[in-house]
Amino acid sequence: MGLKGLTKSLYDVRAYLDKLLANKLPINHQILSHIQDIFNLLPDVTQQDLMKSIYVKTNDE
Repeated sequence: MGLKGLTKSLYDVRAYLDKLLANKLPINHQILSHIQDIFNLLPDVTQQDLMKSIYVKTNDE
């Protein structure tokens, strides 16, 4: 999956959450659990050490 595929998937997640908030769809706890897992796997970009190491690695390439 490239960036286009990722973008489409993120739009699909947003559309699902929008419909959920508008009460157009019932809550599906399994889907919400998967979305929560995605957010839990994202790096904490507020940590200065992490950001510094990312910048150093990017600049070294």
